[in-house]
Amino acid sequence: MWPRSRTIGAGGPGPAIEGGRDTTIGTGGPATACRSSRKEGPTVGTQFVVQIENHPGALARFAHALAERGVNIVHCAAGGAGTVGYAIVETEDDDSARAVLRSIGLPFVEGHSITVELEDRPGALAEATERLAAAGIGIRGLLIVGRRDGVVHVAITTDDEVGAKELLNPTLVPA
Repeated sequence: MWPRSRTIGAGGPGPAIEGGRDTTIGTGGPATACRSSRKEGPTVGTQFVVQIENHPGALARFAHALAERGVNIVHCAAGGAGTVGYAIVETEDDDSARAVLRSIGLPFVEGHSITVELEDRPGALAEATERLAAAGIGIRGLLIVGRRDGVVHVAITTDDEVGAKELLNPTLVPA
C-alpha cells in the first residue's frame, strides 16, 4: 500500500514499508533549541504509525476495531494521498492496540515518543527536524499534541530515541 519510493518532508505520512522494513522521514540542516515537557506538558507514550487505505470508511473501520477491544485513542492524526492513507495513533493500552493491529492485518511501525517544546513560530518545527536529519535520525511519527503561551508541545517518534533526546534536549527528564 505504501509507495516504494517517495520524497516527503517532516510531518509527512510516516514510514514507507518496503519489503517488510520501514523507511523513515528526514530533512537536513541546523536546528532550534527545544526542551522536554515530559513532567509539565502532555504525557506521550507509544506512537503507532499505521498504514490504511485512503478511501471513505477506512479510518472508521480502524477506529471501530480499537473501540471493540476497549482501546481508547489519546492522540490521532490521519491523512492520505492517492490510494495511500495513514494514521498516527497513541492509545491508553499499547499492548491491546498492537494486538488489534496484528489481528486486522494493518501494517504499522511503532516507537516510544519523546515530547519536546518548541517556540510557537514559523520555522521552529523545520529547525528541530533538520537537526534530527543532520544526525541521520529518521522520524517515524510526529504529532503536535498541545499549544499554549507561545510554546508548541510536539510528540516525536524516531528510529533513535536516545540520539533524538540528546539533540533536542540534553537535559531531557526520562518518563
